[in-house]
Amino acid sequence: MSKVTDLFIHTVSKEMITAKEIELVENGGIKGDRYFGDEKMQVVIAGESAAKPFYDHVSLNKITGLCFSRFKANVVLDQLNAKNYPVGSILNFDETFLEVTSHKPCFPDDCDLSRSGEICRLKESVVFAIVIKSGKISIDSELH
Repeated sequence: MSKVTDLFIHTVSKEMITAKEIELVENGGIKGDRYFGDEKMQVVIAGESAAKPFYDHVSLNKITGLCFSRFKANVVLDQLNAKNYPVGSILNFDETFLEVTSHKPCFPDDCDLSRSGEICRLKESVVFAIVIKSGKISIDSELH
């Protein structure tokens, strides 16, 4: 089972606020988040390996991915393999339910990391979801 290690709210002013708990609203998303009301990307969920801005092996090679500087997760889990959660999967965090709407796409024509042959952990460890049942997610909440 995966456990929540970090939570973030991305405000309309593009400020990133660290939270101990976030409130999710059915068909809306995270209260206070800039993507509240988006139809397909209300919540960004990532594994810890993807949430770090650069990976050790990539930093050593001075290769950065296109999305590193702009990627921001809302919910960070100690582990997440996107392959285990196809589109339509239901994610249960205690009282809160989310539905996976997509995975992080890759832009191979524009990304130095992709062209180098390195593995992009964003693609492997990120899912986008919508809220299908309101509730709260806290640090240490578990994905069931």
